Amino acid sequence: MLKALTTAVAIVTLAACASVPVAPEKVQASEQAIQDAQAAGADRQPSAAKYLELAQGELTQGKRFSDTGEPRKAETMLAKAEWDAKLATAKAKEGTSQAEVQRLADELQKVSANQ
Repeated sequence: MLKALTTAVAIVTLAACASVPVAPEKVQASEQAIQDAQAAGADRQPSAAKYLELAQGELTQGKRFSDTGEPRKAETMLAKAEWDAKLATAKAKEGTSQAEVQRLADELQKVSANQ
């Protein structure tokens, strides 16, 4: 009887742990990072777009894992989505900065040529 009760308690405990949903804040953080990357123009720059695409896929997969009761996998995928989106943002800003540096160098060259 004691063994059966212990087994039942263990099963209920494991089932409760497996059904713990992922915190909504983790999904929101991933979604916000993706929106930030899009706002930075990551979808228009090839070096950034690949990370944005990865992030979007990881977000989808993370939500799927959460829906199927796999919170650890879900949290891992959501974290990857957030960081890939942040990398996409950085790459987009880098591309924009490089373009601005080139534009300013061209303007300086024009000004220098007029002297």
